[in-house]
Amino acid sequence: MESLISIIFALFFLLGASDALSRTIIVDKNGQGKFTTVQQAIDSIPENNSLWTRILIKHGVYTEKVVIPKEKPYIILEGEANQLTSIEFGEGGNVVESPTFKLFADNFVARNIIFKNTYNNDLIKLDDNGKKTTWAPAAFIGGDKASFRNCGFIGVQDTLSDAIGRHYFYNCTIVGAIDFIFSNGQSIYEKCLIKSISDRIGLPGYITAQGRNDPNDTSGFVFKDCHVSSTGHTLLGRPYRPYARVLFVSTFMENVISPEGWTSAWHAGSENKITFSEVNCTGPGADVSRRVSWAKKLTDEQTKKIVLWMHSNMSTILALLLVFLSALNAQPDVSRTILVDKRGGGNFTTLKQAIDSIPSNNLLWTRIFLNHGVYVEKIVIPKDKPCIILQGDLKYPSVVEYGDGGNVVESPTFKLKADNFMARNIVFKNTYNRPNNGKKIIQAPAASLTGDKASFYHCKFISVQDTLHDGLGRHYFNDCFVEGAIDFIWGNGQSIYEKCKIISVTDRIGRAGFITAQGRNAANEPTGYVFNDCHVNGTGPIFLGRPYRNYSRVVFASTYMENIITSEGWSEWLTGPLNLTTFSEVNCKGPGADMSRRVSWEKKLSTEEVAYFTTTASFIDKEGWLEKQPK
Repeated sequence: MESLISIIFALFFLLGASDALSRTIIVDKNGQGKFTTVQQAIDSIPENNSLWTRILIKHGVYTEKVVIPKEKPYIILEGEANQLTSIEFGEGGNVVESPTFKLFADNFVARNIIFKNTYNNDLIKLDDNGKKTTWAPAAFIGGDKASFRNCGFIGVQDTLSDAIGRHYFYNCTIVGAIDFIFSNGQSIYEKCLIKSISDRIGLPGYITAQGRNDPNDTSGFVFKDCHVSSTGHTLLGRPYRPYARVLFVSTFMENVISPEGWTSAWHAGSENKITFSEVNCTGPGADVSRRVSWAKKLTDEQTKKIVLWMHSNMSTILALLLVFLSALNAQPDVSRTILVDKRGGGNFTTLKQAIDSIPSNNLLWTRIFLNHGVYVEKIVIPKDKPCIILQGDLKYPSVVEYGDGGNVVESPTFKLKADNFMARNIVFKNTYNRPNNGKKIIQAPAASLTGDKASFYHCKFISVQDTLHDGLGRHYFNDCFVEGAIDFIWGNGQSIYEKCKIISVTDRIGRAGFITAQGRNAANEPTGYVFNDCHVNGTGPIFLGRPYRNYSRVVFASTYMENIITSEGWSEWLTGPLNLTTFSEVNCKGPGADMSRRVSWEKKLSTEEVAYFTTTASFIDKEGWLEKQPK
């Protein structure tokens, strides 16, 4: 299995599927989100969308029918972890029209959602109104490349129409009585609970009715490491089409399986075409001594080949699962999402409360989703709280701000001491040096970073002096915005800034400023700042940097510089031999990139050195920590 995971993980990088998350839409039936219904959120997504959109559904019961049409791919439907989020409706009689949830689009992920059809609730055979138990699917899955994690599918007859395409179900619960996993999907169910409620119909039930049409059809259902339970007796399946294929592998079966296990039902006489098999299953219901004679007896090697073949044919869907919380642990999982809403519509109203709620020495990633707004608070993520994702909305970023200055240790608005951290779409701001406050411009960091392995995407850091203390550890910044005037990126971090906007506000201080003050202490230290494919803009004049320590190292590569850079480019500061510093510009452009009058001690890097500094894998990510972070 480990080798299989390695193959899938490698395929992920070769498939070229979009893994960019463009935005998160919050749905709250109580009115605290962007929309009050799931369908409204889906309708708001543009057709032929090519970037992933997450719909975060706050806990509650959403009584509605939901359809994701073919032209709306790349949707993530997520409920709150450890909270009940249910989409349910009561309609029956037509497997095409009555499902509560219908998926026609490709590239889909669902997590922590219960899909339920209530039509057959409390029915046995006939209720007092004369209604008969009938087709009433909770979900119809007709798109390709769809994955479901920690989801529930609840109904009685035809609960889950696993219809067309490649699908992956992990740690899901499927409840029903009659053909409650049916149709012609090519699907793997792993570590799922399969629960028959056949006592509701007064007859033995059927778990599966698979619809493979011919021997070249790639479809089939594989149940691996699952658990089968029932409130009455049930059969594992019957063929919906003549070449039906269903495998139960390493699955525990309670004493509820009818001895014959399977029936040929509608296709009696075609048993030789059917592939129904059980391999290495356990439990009192797994006794195969009285199974139908035509059930296939597969060897371990044949089973392995079929499962591997199914996996290989599903490589794209499994890769998409890796995009968002891999069930196979090739990427770390996110254990839960905490919603912070200053208006009271979330789990907490302050970011500090959310951080305090995370247990010390947490080893599972926890996402804190910060609903849009301005959060006036000082934040510390202590050393013993790693694996945190701080996320806002891409279109409406959330602002964390505070006004404190004078002490670079105590005054930062945001202090990160923990390792393994991610931030997306957050503005970090220190307002102490705001315009016209009558105070002298002093040190007032927006953020201080001293944890290792931290990444920032679409974030902003705003202040005037000492804006971003890039202090210790390896850090990656992508498409970020850093604003300041005096040493506004400083410290001894080992960091790459890629496609970032570096904004000078020297008009606020009335003299020349300094972008960087890097503090490398010795020749063997791996630290330094690399700005790759960035844009330097704002007001000038400003120096690219000055040495905070003797071995200071800063590289600007392929960066566009507006006409605000001083002609000498770099400045002396502390006493010490300037030949020990590594200040360099490579392939930079723009009116500020003229190097004809630069200081004589600026370094000229070799092609190999440039490649080393500008490649994440060599400069900050030799162990692959960036790729191991959740997407």
